[in-house]
Amino acid sequence: MTPEATIAELLDTVLNAIRNQWYSDQPREFLRDRQALMKAVARYGYECHQRGWEFEAQAILHAIMKLLNEIKASNAVIEYLPLYLDGAIGRHLSQRADKLNAEAKKLKPKIAKLVQGVRIVEAVREASHTEILANVYSSLKTIQRRNRTASKATRKTAQKELF
Repeated sequence: MTPEATIAELLDTVLNAIRNQWYSDQPREFLRDRQALMKAVARYGYECHQRGWEFEAQAILHAIMKLLNEIKASNAVIEYLPLYLDGAIGRHLSQRADKLNAEAKKLKPKIAKLVQGVRIVEAVREASHTEILANVYSSLKTIQRRNRTASKATRKTAQKELF
């Protein structure tokens, strides 16, 4: 990945690593779990965004890959990887909150220094990598909720037709 990597590249890199490590001989299961895995990875950006932390895609990728290596090395019994990864990312962020908060604060002076010389501020601003990842997480969560609701409605109508 390049230093100016995008979130799409980050997601592709992480999903490929997950597929190679955990789903190497199970392509159907990977396709089934792909969206849930993407949501679990995007949770990193969502949690950081909720806390007001901004990180570049490269830093997020490094943290997630390090976490995946820790999970692999722990030889933990994993029944459903997307759910396990989602929880692991939440735990990772809460356990390292002080360190991550300090790292996020280091970036703010750098950004302020870059913006200091600007006299005219444009109304349009590009979303940060953390915001983009947070939006991916929120969108996938909405899709899952909608699918779950549709599934419940289908089951209820099927039960009514039986009786």
